[in-house]
Amino acid sequence: MVAIGDYAVGIGAETENRLRLSLTREIAARVQRVRMFGSAAVDLAWVAEGKIDTNIMISSNPWDTAAGVLIAREAGSITATQTMSPFQLDHASRARRR
Repeated sequence: MVAIGDYAVGIGAETENRLRLSLTREIAARVQRVRMFGSAAVDLAWVAEGKIDTNIMISSNPWDTAAGVLIAREAGSITATQTMSPFQLDHASRARRR
C-alpha cells in the first residue's frame, strides 16, 4: 500500500498536478492500493508502524515532514529523495524553489 501526497490547488495547480497524476497512474498499476491521507506526518508515521508500505511526497514543506521523518527513521524506515540520497528537511524547500 502506497500513500501519496495531496494534489496542488490554486494558481499553477494544473501544471504541478501533471506529475502527480502521471505518478498516481503508474503506481496504481503496480500496487495493491494508493491512498491519500492528506498529512505527510501521518503518512510517515504509518510507514513506521507498518500500516502502509511507502509514502511518496512531492513538493512538501519542512514543517509538514519533520515529525514524520523523525518517527520513520527512528522506526528503521529509509527516508530518501527520488535519487535515493538521504532525505534532508531542506530538500523540501529547495524542490519548491526550482
